[in-house]
Amino acid sequence: MRLLALDIAATTGFAFWPSERPMPECGSHKIRCDYLGERAAKFVDWLAPLIAAKEIDVLAIEAIVPMRGATSLDALEWLYGCSWRVKELCWRRNIQLLRVGVGQWRSFFIGRAHAPREIEKPKRRKWLKDAVKEKCRERGWSPCDDNAADALGLADYVRAKLDPDYGAATTPLMESAA
Repeated sequence: MRLLALDIAATTGFAFWPSERPMPECGSHKIRCDYLGERAAKFVDWLAPLIAAKEIDVLAIEAIVPMRGATSLDALEWLYGCSWRVKELCWRRNIQLLRVGVGQWRSFFIGRAHAPREIEKPKRRKWLKDAVKEKCRERGWSPCDDNAADALGLADYVRAKLDPDYGAATTPLMESAA
């Protein structure tokens, strides 16, 4: 399996993890331009060669969940537009595409989908981002930012679901035995 996980946002986090490697590669990519059409074209110009060069056969993205009152129309257009372009690239290249809810992979990766209630609402997003980055560091991974960390968490979830040996080795019981 040659897995690519994407956390699509204004700065897109990515994690590439071929099953023959113990450690994933990760990073983030920001496209700077105002016009959405140009930004979408540049997104595909970045992603298509990456998919081809890495010979991706499984691609995972976060399912889009607009946050009421917090997600602008431009952001929604960007997220849905990128999602459609990713789906098209996967269809054209016969790549398995998985959409995963953020709560699914976070629950698996850090043990919870939401920040604790005692954390003030404005600080909950940062708390979750910090928890994901910390879990990455515990695994020996070095994400450059929270976008790459989210992509790593998503990749870890997908790999555990698709690779039974890896999944069994990353359960809390097995982690505590290590």
